[in-house]
Order: sequence, then structure tokens, then C-alpha cells
Amino acid sequence: MVRTICNFSCFQICFCQCLGYKKCHEYIALLKSGQLKGQPGCTDEETLEALILRELSSIRDKAGKACVENLSKHNAPLTMAVCGSKGSFINISQMIACVGQQAISGHRPPDGFDKRCLPHFEKLQMTPEAKGFVENSFFSGLTPTEFFFHTMGGREGLVDTAVKTAETGYMQRRLVKCLEVSFTWMT
Repeated sequence: MVRTICNFSCFQICFCQCLGYKKCHEYIALLKSGQLKGQPGCTDEETLEALILRELSSIRDKAGKACVENLSKHNAPLTMAVCGSKGSFINISQMIACVGQQAISGHRPPDGFDKRCLPHFEKLQMTPEAKGFVENSFFSGLTPTEFFFHTMGGREGLVDTAVKTAETGYMQRRLVKCLEVSFTWMT
């Protein structure tokens, strides 16, 4: 049986996820066997994280592309993304296909709770689901662990927005103060 969402098959989405998971497990096996070559200036573990992050990020993009190709041209979110009024293709992908890898400061969530991201996973686990990959979409609903990972990334976005607002406000204040001595004459 093939699951359908919004009148199209999810086979392509599941296929992309399976291939991505398989590649991630291959990278992990290469690291454990000592065959993973580190990138210049990186440890083997940092290389593994970079490879996995790149692979998992591409899953969301491929799944999103499959969704957009199969959506009706009359789909409201698609229309808004195409005309540029609101949202993007990534938003559509997250609504229908999968939310994707959650990144914190550009990396997968770090092990912070006794050698694991969350207490729901085994120690030293490097699998996609244990390190912040959200395979469900907002339409199908997130599991509790996926929700935790998503809130980690969302919190970082909120903090970044607040800090940028303060920084730009301060820059504007300094600029206005500097320009107070400048004036123009109208003749």
C-alpha cells in the first residue's frame, strides 16, 4: 500500500529518505571501521557530521522537489511561493514531505545529555533520528522527539531575530547621531 498525501504518492519521498538513511549508515560504518578519510582541517568525527548533515539536508530538498512537481497549479501555498508573496518551496516541503534536518549553529544538535542529544536515545548514537532529523511533515504530525529537535532550531531562529533587531537599532542610532552635524541648505 502506498501512502498518499494531498492526492499524490509518497513513494518518492520515502525512497529519498531510505537512500539518505542508507548513505548515513554507510558513513557511520566507515568511521567505526577507520576507513573514513577526514576532510582537511577536520577530525574524522567532524567530517562524519559534515557528510551526514549534507546528505540529510538534500533529503528535504529532493522530497520537496517531488512534492512541488506533483502539486496542482491551483494549490494556494504553491501559488504564494511562486509569486513571492509569502512562504517558500522549503515551507511547502516541510508542510507536505518532511521537515528535514534541524541545525543548531549550522550543525546537527550536539550531545549534551550524557553523551546523547535527548534521553530518548541510546548513548553515543549518531543515527539521523537521534541527531535531529525530522522525517515527518507538519501535515502528518511530529513525534515528541522530532518536536523537541524542531523547537531547538526554532528557538535559535527567534533569538537570532531578536539580536538582529537590537543590533540594527543600535547601528541606526549611531548613524543618526553621526549625521546630526550634517545638514543641507536650500536656496
